[in-house]
Amino acid sequence: MNKILPFKGWIPDIKRAESIVSRPFESYSKEELHQVLNENAVSFLHVIKPHETENEQIDYEDKLHLGKKQFDAFCQSHVFNQDTKPCYYLYRQTRNGNTYTGIIAAISIDDFINGNIKPHEHTIEHKEEKLKHYLNILQINTEPVIISFPDHDNLDSIIQKVLQSKPDIAFNRVDFGFHELWKISSDDEIEQIQACFSEIDKMYIADGHHRTGSSVLLGIEKRKNNTL
Repeated sequence: MNKILPFKGWIPDIKRAESIVSRPFESYSKEELHQVLNENAVSFLHVIKPHETENEQIDYEDKLHLGKKQFDAFCQSHVFNQDTKPCYYLYRQTRNGNTYTGIIAAISIDDFINGNIKPHEHTIEHKEEKLKHYLNILQINTEPVIISFPDHDNLDSIIQKVLQSKPDIAFNRVDFGFHELWKISSDDEIEQIQACFSEIDKMYIADGHHRTGSSVLLGIEKRKNNTL
């Protein structure tokens, strides 16, 4: 049985969400990156690439701590606000004529360890260790892992019902498509979603094998040190 759980997400300020959200940083040229960082004080790129506005010669460790410092500052200034109750989040992205819909949730590392969630490619050990250190410093995953699973009629019905309601966040970016986010916070819907996922035996990593591996390594380490 998979443990697909609600969690207290850090949500971008609704009025500034369009400015906060960024494309994957690899998609920016160096010139574009500098322009965004210089002109947009609330872009999430300040967390991912904080050193681009600092001394380019700073070492990797300092870059990580700069990112952590920037994210903490965003939280303190309410660029991001944490939900007070664990939620699932339904996310829909429309771009280039295609629509993608998924549930954002927390997943137990045990489901990767015991094989309920399966990979389809090998990973590089030193890259997992580097990402584990990154996670340990920042304490956030800056890019989600994408997990695929077989169709489930009841879960599809819940998703379609939520999609009929007004999203909590909605904005359009010329360079990044139309984005919508719904919070799923009612106890009934949370229980229904958990019940649906408990009936799905196997899931598969579609994207994010190294992010998954690093999360598992960090989770095991924290359990060993009783710091979870």
